[in-house]
Amino acid sequence: MVTSTTPRQAQKLFVDNTTGKVYWGSDYHTQMLMEFESMTSFINNGNPRQFTLKDVLPYPGGTYQAVHNGHVYCTPANAATMTKVRVSDGSTVATAPLQNAGHSNQSQWSWGGWTDNCWYVDAGGVLFVVHAPPNNGNIHITRVDPDDLAILQTWTVPRIKAGTGYAFVVCGKFYFGKSHNSNEIDGVFDTTTGVYDYTYRNSLPTLLVVDSPDNTGADSEFHVFLFDNAAL
Repeated sequence: MVTSTTPRQAQKLFVDNTTGKVYWGSDYHTQMLMEFESMTSFINNGNPRQFTLKDVLPYPGGTYQAVHNGHVYCTPANAATMTKVRVSDGSTVATAPLQNAGHSNQSQWSWGGWTDNCWYVDAGGVLFVVHAPPNNGNIHITRVDPDDLAILQTWTVPRIKAGTGYAFVVCGKFYFGKSHNSNEIDGVFDTTTGVYDYTYRNSLPTLLVVDSPDNTGADSEFHVFLFDNAAL
């Protein structure tokens, strides 16, 4: 599962590709999430379970959290601390410091919204956090161990995070949005080769979330869910 949210909607939608459950948050400064049993249940608003990330204070920063294997990965709005939360009871089970990372809108995407430290789960359960040093720092992409939050590898992208609108990842490639109010993609970074292609150009509809299977086979299907005028 790969998460990316539209800043214009300021809402959260995550899919756990190991369980198929869907998680929804109403805005970028809430501790509360709603758990739906499936995407069909979410679309039909069917009997969600509500829980709170009770130890993540004051609340998780921004709209870029990730859910994988029954855990939410996030960073508090006022600290560069990686946090793993168990969805069954909302308890924090692991924390670790994130180096070269701002917080409290010190290194956010261009729209703000406490998007300093943004989490992504790629195909195969590969976990990433995208961050940057405060005050117009270049983008850092860090691969994190989903069990204990140990840092496995970090890449630096020659691109200012505060001047970038958003990002999403598919099969190890991070695609960057030109601005928060544009669907133009104007750069891609490949974590396999470590190469940043600043000449890449493409455009997408308003992107809310990309959902991928938990494998990397050639026949894997990726699903893009679009959010348009409050309708999925």
